[in-house]
Amino acid sequence: GHSPATPRGGVEAEIVRFASMEDLQAAPDAAVRGRIVYVDLGQMHAMQDGSGYGPQTRVRGAGPGVAAAKGAAAFIMRSVGSDENRMPHTGTTRYVDGKPTIPAFALAAPDADQVSRLVALGQPVRMRLTSTARTYQTHSQNVIGDLPGATRPDEIIVLGSHMDSWDLGTGAIDDGAGGAITIAAAKAIADSGRRPARTLRVIFYGSEEVAQPTAQTGNGGAVYARAQGAALDKHIIAGESDFGADRVYALRLPAGAQGSDFQKAATRVLYPIGVLASDRVETEGGVDVGPMGPLGVPFFGLAQDGTRYFDLHHTANDTLDKIDPAQLSQNVAAWAGLLWLIADSDVDFRAMKPATPASTTPAR
Repeated sequence: GHSPATPRGGVEAEIVRFASMEDLQAAPDAAVRGRIVYVDLGQMHAMQDGSGYGPQTRVRGAGPGVAAAKGAAAFIMRSVGSDENRMPHTGTTRYVDGKPTIPAFALAAPDADQVSRLVALGQPVRMRLTSTARTYQTHSQNVIGDLPGATRPDEIIVLGSHMDSWDLGTGAIDDGAGGAITIAAAKAIADSGRRPARTLRVIFYGSEEVAQPTAQTGNGGAVYARAQGAALDKHIIAGESDFGADRVYALRLPAGAQGSDFQKAATRVLYPIGVLASDRVETEGGVDVGPMGPLGVPFFGLAQDGTRYFDLHHTANDTLDKIDPAQLSQNVAAWAGLLWLIADSDVDFRAMKPATPASTTPAR
């Protein structure tokens, strides 16, 4: 994503392979100039919390810029995903000083394996790359729906997800499922006939995947946060559903809420559906709600099982048949139960402070 096109007729050059971003950064310009840089970190590790994704996306985001600065003709990398299908994962490369760098491509895992085997034979390997990729300017919007609070309507709880997806699939897990979960949770509360005290605000953010060419462009989350001004002071807490539809297994709360009466109450509600309390502090929120964090809005996180998420994410396999209805329903139940507790509580998550560290005196 955001790669420029190749010249007409494509780019053909010899491949130079690197096993890490650090190896590429350390390479002399002469070893890279005029060649196609290939970075292969090996297959991404599938993990429940998705933590295997970050080291790979760092290469995707910054790699083309590093290669371009050394004079490379193009950039390729092993597809960022935990699958072994012949379907490349796509995702954003980063502009440098607001401008695109060099043509950049992802190789599906079997093709990446093949190229690495050829390089390992010790003979020069040449590749021809052709792309007609382009970017264009258009207009995006956030879609916002409120369920006004009965007694404290000015106090806002944000339920975030995003509308856009990569065009390889239909965006079922990224992020149609998130939108379905958050709006279904709000609807379940509305349909109960009893209005919560605080306002629930469901936001379908636009342009989660598009924050180029500069930081000032912003995605829908950044634009929303900037536009709120002083009203953001009344945003009590925010959460985001953007990790597919597999089951929620843990509740993460802002700093200071660990061990609190609120966490204990939430555990009583969520434990029967398999959601456990976590000592891990929720600090990021997600790409959509994240821009509110530096402006003082705390986050909650309903952690989902992401073991298979990166088998599907940003690929042609991201389709509705991958959604498990039972796990989707468990997500909705977890969101609805937690949101009702927050909305009817008097808890001020902004005022909570981290717990005092335990004594470091060695045990006897």
